[in-house]
This record gives sequence, C-alpha cells and structure tokens, in this order.
Amino acid sequence: MRVASVGGMAGEAGWTWLDDALVAPDPFGVLDCAGTLCRGVMPTRLPDPDEIPGIADAVIPIASGSSVPLGVFLGAQLGAAMLGGAGLIGAALTAPQLDAMAMLGLLGRYTPISGPVRVTRVGMAPVDRELSRLVRPAIDTLRFCAEPFEAVKAVAILTPPGLARFDRSNDAGMRVWLRARGVAVLDLDRMLLDHQPLGLLDLIALLAACRIVLIDDARQASLLGFCDPGAVVIELGVEGWAQPEIAEATRLFALARRTVLTPAPRYPIKSPLPIGASRMMSIEVDIGALDAALAGLLTLVNA
Repeated sequence: MRVASVGGMAGEAGWTWLDDALVAPDPFGVLDCAGTLCRGVMPTRLPDPDEIPGIADAVIPIASGSSVPLGVFLGAQLGAAMLGGAGLIGAALTAPQLDAMAMLGLLGRYTPISGPVRVTRVGMAPVDRELSRLVRPAIDTLRFCAEPFEAVKAVAILTPPGLARFDRSNDAGMRVWLRARGVAVLDLDRMLLDHQPLGLLDLIALLAACRIVLIDDARQASLLGFCDPGAVVIELGVEGWAQPEIAEATRLFALARRTVLTPAPRYPIKSPLPIGASRMMSIEVDIGALDAALAGLLTLVNA
C-alpha cells in the first residue's frame, strides 16, 4: 500500500490518498489494497470488486444511498468534497441526495456504483467526526437555495422506533401529544412532515422558518444548520448517554440549546426480553418535563 498526504487541489491540504484502493457502496467502506478498513464499515463478505471503465483516476468516496441518513450525507464528507476537484463515487442517490448534489453543482462529478469497485486513487479528507467545521460548505450553500416558508413554528426530529438506541415505551403517546401541542413531526428517512411528502427545498424552507426544533436523532444534527441563527433547539436526551453531535451543531450554527433529560434506561439483566419489547434497555420520556420546556417557548412564538 502506498499512502500519501498531499495538497495538490484547492482545499485538500492534509488529505490522505490511498493508491489501488477499494470502495464498497452499501454498507459504505473504504479499504486499502491489503484489505484494511480505512473508513466506514467492514463488509461481512467482499466479493471480487468490479472495475468500471470511465471512473476518474482520483476519486473521493461519499457515504450515500438509502441506508445513509440525509443528515449524515450532508455532513463533513460532502463539505470536504466541495473543496476538492476530484471525481466522486458512492451508492445510487436517493431523491433528496440527488437534489442536494445537483444544487451544489457536484452531480456531474458523481459516479454511482452498485457494488465494490477498485479505483486507482482514493482521497479521504481529514474528518474525524461528522460535525467538524467542514459541515458548513454544503449546509450553508443549500440553505440559501430556498426562502423560509412558515408552515409550522415547531417541529420534532425523532429517531424512527426501529432505529432508536433504546426502546421508548411511550413513543407513540409522545408523538400524539406533540402534535396536539402544535409540534409537527418530521420523518426524514421517508421525507414526510406529519404524513405530507417533502422535497429537499421544502425541508430547507421549513427549517429556515422554524423557531423551535425538538431533536433526539444525532444522525440528523447537521440539518439544524438550515435553521436561522437564534432558533431554539430542545435536545431530548438520556441521562448518562451523551450525543455530542447535537450540542456541536447548535454551537456551529449559532442556535440556542436546551435539554430535556429522560431517566437512564432500565436494563433487566437477569430477565428475558419482555414480550413486545424490541430492545433490552427501555426508557420513558418525562412528558411533564417536556411540557415545561415547551410551554413558554410555544406561547412566545405563537404570540
């Protein structure tokens, strides 16, 4: 394996370049010629890689496709890609990912792949977390592609139940309660707002006009950058289980942050998985504490 740290293209100082590397699209992973994982997830089985004619000699791999949340896709990796001039490769893009690439002027550089491919040279930006300052180029560029549109003043970005770290015992009731309080619920995996379909521009315009965002999904934290500075972010957290991405996003984008902490999860060490439970550890959101955090803010924004 030959590894070089070069700065040959604008904005690429300190990048790592791998010669004769392999890129797997789903799950996303970058491996060197010896099969060592350098970024992403090691596939359980790696078939012989395809060789696709026409791929640029130097490429930047992008974690993309239906298994990659929009907030992760629009994270530091894409901001870094905007600063370089190499070709881009990754999985087939979802509709909002494709729209983002088109609005950023990157679509012409992107080659979708359906399986692992071997490439001459792969560039990886010096990104150790999704919410470094490199998240800003893509988010700020997209943010000014849409004018704010006040559909709702408060939204909730919640982790889908099947993907949550813990089993939230009162999840359904909390969602009903939020809607009754005038807080719309975003489903970003399916691009829905309370069952109404959204495009990427709709989402940007919606968040730009939003005054309150309740969030527990750290995967989507970079999307808080679409909010105007000063918007209030209420992080729905769990005692002892920090999600630093949300706090970092509020700092990067000059947003106000409050937290509502749920008691630490219960873990029935010596008992079997309870009937109907999807996780061993379960939590229950304190609706009273959430109501106290929302009450004054909702009165203010609805005045």
